[in-house]
Amino acid sequence: MKRKQEGALTGYRVLDLADSRGAYCAKLLADLGADVIKVEGPEGDPGRKIPPFAGDAPHIDKSLYFLYRNANKRGITLDLETGEGRVTLQSLVKTADVLVENSPPGHMAALGLGYPVLKEINLGLVMASITEFGQSGPYRDYRGSNLVDFALSGVMITSGFPGKTPCMMPGSPAYDATSAVAAISILAALYHRAANGAGQYIDISVHEASRIGLYPWPVSNYSYNISPGSLPTILETRLGPMAYPIYPCKDGFIRVAALAPRQWDGLVRLLGSPKVLLMPEWRELFYRVGNAEDLYAIMLEFTTKFTMLDLFEAGHREGAPVAMLSTIKDFVNNPHTKARKFFVEVNHPIVGKALYPGPPYKWSLTPAGIRRPAPRLGEHNKEVLRLEHTSQRIRQMSSVGENRTPRFPLEGIRVLSFGTGAVVPDCGKILGELGADVIKIESRENLDMMRTIGMDINNIAGFNESNRNKRSFGVNLRTESGREIVKRLIRMSDVLAENFRGGVMKNFGLDYESVRRINPEIIYLSSQGYGGGGPYSDFQAYGPLLSSASGMLSLWCFPDDPYPVGSSAPLPDHIASKHLVVAALAALDYRRRTGKGQFVDMAQTEVAANLIGERYLEYTINNRVPKPLGNRSLYAAPQGCYPCKGEDSWCAITVFNDDEWHRFCQAIGNPLWARDPKFANTQGRLENIEELDRLVGEWTATHDASEVMETLQRAGVAAGIVQHASDTLDDPQ
Repeated sequence: MKRKQEGALTGYRVLDLADSRGAYCAKLLADLGADVIKVEGPEGDPGRKIPPFAGDAPHIDKSLYFLYRNANKRGITLDLETGEGRVTLQSLVKTADVLVENSPPGHMAALGLGYPVLKEINLGLVMASITEFGQSGPYRDYRGSNLVDFALSGVMITSGFPGKTPCMMPGSPAYDATSAVAAISILAALYHRAANGAGQYIDISVHEASRIGLYPWPVSNYSYNISPGSLPTILETRLGPMAYPIYPCKDGFIRVAALAPRQWDGLVRLLGSPKVLLMPEWRELFYRVGNAEDLYAIMLEFTTKFTMLDLFEAGHREGAPVAMLSTIKDFVNNPHTKARKFFVEVNHPIVGKALYPGPPYKWSLTPAGIRRPAPRLGEHNKEVLRLEHTSQRIRQMSSVGENRTPRFPLEGIRVLSFGTGAVVPDCGKILGELGADVIKIESRENLDMMRTIGMDINNIAGFNESNRNKRSFGVNLRTESGREIVKRLIRMSDVLAENFRGGVMKNFGLDYESVRRINPEIIYLSSQGYGGGGPYSDFQAYGPLLSSASGMLSLWCFPDDPYPVGSSAPLPDHIASKHLVVAALAALDYRRRTGKGQFVDMAQTEVAANLIGERYLEYTINNRVPKPLGNRSLYAAPQGCYPCKGEDSWCAITVFNDDEWHRFCQAIGNPLWARDPKFANTQGRLENIEELDRLVGEWTATHDASEVMETLQRAGVAAGIVQHASDTLDDPQ
């Protein structure tokens, strides 16, 4: 029998007590080889009840959401409300490296399972608590939801058409961004534990981590915008298709990200250089944004002559970043996706065989992959309770050769960042925050694109936000002397990260094979839009193009929208950067234990796909192309983003069950319409959702958004204002 290859985290054991807020965190660790044990109550994780289900038949083991986010885990059931359950968990803690949980603040301590107790059982335990608003602060006990947390993240206000209701990003964006931040925190704590043998407690707030994980630029953009002499920011409101325009063609739509004048020139060439587009003012991005409606009317005449594939391939030839607006089905059957073998067959004992999205990266030594299906409820109870103390081996190996405890986890690690835009720069920023010496390699001859969005290359909000905690080294890689200088830096570095267009580093003689000859132990992180190894490996792509190509954008709209526009923020760039940090930390940990560096190839489109994995299962298991939901839920009602008093002011609300509905009704004064029997239960509210949304919106429209939020939160109902950047600065939490 062929032995399975180890992952970078093989040997670590993780106890996963989290629900939907942390399921993706443990999945990220499991995909890299960690032994993740999902601990559920006797009734099962709430995620098991989230529709849709395989075959559209509700079943505890058939939720597509649960199947996707819990693959690669073993599963047991424990009743932590009983003494026996708590003793069993404490026994499991003895052999665990990590425990992830998201119970309300104070709940684990009340059960006698708080960190002070558990660390006495296992000094090396890393415990991460993921809660809606963290363990302290005025919102500590407030409730959240997928929609409410997204509204508070600062991203929702940028999503959808101008003048219309802000639109929810598909999937679980706030929870998944938080999970990625949690995985980073856990891996950094494990790396730090190697120096002193001690674990630590990590307090993770969805409210904070989703903002960092999804789109960290709004506050810095706003701060720069209110400074004298600054340029106006264009990405903190709903610009719809204006910043990254979407144009119809013969068989669908394309999205364009021609940010630089040379890219616009390429777009004009591929359309045949029509005179009307040769006017010099069209070359300026801000002019095009300000005159987007006129430009759209002009472009229609030309783009409708071509197919999506025609324009996608012509854009590559002409240097104009273009993406096809793909459906979920399109992405599963995309030739590049197939070449990279991104979708992998998983055989579940009840659901059967189906294609699942795999991890978004390829590793040269320690493959990431799906090694087992999601567990049936209690499937591994007997197996897990016979655990041997295998993970003690890693802790014993960890302290060998260490003389002192570093102040920061990555103290002594040097990173060379060949990054532009957001993904690699953001990755380097976080590694720098963790103590690494990060050196940004750049050149005045070819500036980072983010330095060019403004009049002063050193005073750009987004650039400065993503490049703090770094040193800058100016060198021209187009010269032999410049490349030789960089090679000397490579000899004394631990990590190299790059996101140049595919093939560029090889042209410089700085591809992985060349670099490993200089430094065999280096960790080389390469991240392009489509990833290597397929027909689109050298195609240029930015964040909005990734969501378009992956099928995510096709779901980021309301059912009655003329076409999807997603967000005017560069998503999913920033959450892709967090996945790259996870890879960097896992590779560093593996090298610490083995002395071996390696190559990691991360496709940013595949990160986007990982965020909506369950929507692909709708196609591969249920054989239908999923449709957009807008802000609505399949199992909670009302749920939506409702208008409030004031300009562009909104509040997101989620009512999960009938008890919350009664509290909602009491909080708003129990109006006559709320007593209508057709709204008495969740099924009735879902069946009458159009009328219910209208009535709720009529109530919210007479109140300030903050008043709506406070009123409902006091009643124990999840509600949150759709935050602008200015709201973030005033946020009391």
